[in-house]
Amino acid sequence: MAVGSPRQSLLAFNRLSDLSQEVALRSVGPVAVPFLVELARDPDVRHRAYLVWLLGAMADPDAADGVPVTQTRQALRSHLPVLLSLLPDDDPQAREAAVYAAAQCVGDDGAGRFIAQLQGRWAVETDPMARSTLVYAAGRVDPVGCADWLTSAIDDSTTAVRMAAVLSIARAGLPWPPAGTTVVVSTSGRDGLLAGCSWAVGDSYLSDVLASYDSPDDVPADLLAALFDSPSRDVRLGRSEPPVTSPEPAAGPLTACGRGSGRRTATTTRTFDDSSPPSRGDKDRTPRIAPDYPPDGLGTAPTGKKNNPAS
Repeated sequence: MAVGSPRQSLLAFNRLSDLSQEVALRSVGPVAVPFLVELARDPDVRHRAYLVWLLGAMADPDAADGVPVTQTRQALRSHLPVLLSLLPDDDPQAREAAVYAAAQCVGDDGAGRFIAQLQGRWAVETDPMARSTLVYAAGRVDPVGCADWLTSAIDDSTTAVRMAAVLSIARAGLPWPPAGTTVVVSTSGRDGLLAGCSWAVGDSYLSDVLASYDSPDDVPADLLAALFDSPSRDVRLGRSEPPVTSPEPAAGPLTACGRGSGRRTATTTRTFDDSSPPSRGDKDRTPRIAPDYPPDGLGTAPTGKKNNPAS
């Protein structure tokens, strides 16, 4: 699927944007991949970060809502060099999305080289969300080989990175680090800290961590004790938001165990900020929220109104 004139690209992308709101897009993933890659590699395309994320989401089994992703991952793997070329991109959202997409398609034979590239990027990356995605990717591709990296990332200066490290450790079934309990308890009730993360995370970080374990018996004892001893009633009940009226009473934090990952499905909105990057440093990154996504056009900022490509 080749990209023609700018007008043809815009018309095609508008059609693809409409489809991307449906699970149907994922069923045509192998066909859509070359088109999306060609757009994503063009630095003049306005919404490259979204396009790169979409490539990864179509190949991510945790975000596919049951749609098979094998063929899409194979199609994306042939474009892995393009994704890796975006790791030093000037746009931190494009860098973050590129790591996410690349992690979905890297093969076993290329895992070692990919991890080396992630580690090289880790040494120079300063954007908190991009750094957290490097950790997620390491935990997805080679959690055992990257166990020391994941554990050391718990001491990172940014909350998003610490949260990513702990969740990756829990999902991989690695030995639970004592510092992990502090991270989970201290961030419970602050779920907006991971807003905008490419990886499929649920509405509650606490629930995501607990859902990584098949049964209550598998939950680390010190984490379990800290949750039940928390002064926060919501943490003790295993939630981060005020309870929604329900005929069934909450049964405590262990109700999340065995539910699967609590990860994002294909229907969960992915949003990108079209404004200037938030300030860097030790402060947590401002959630990336923008209206009317997927974007309606390649050359205009999202406004909440449907663009007319023919005008």
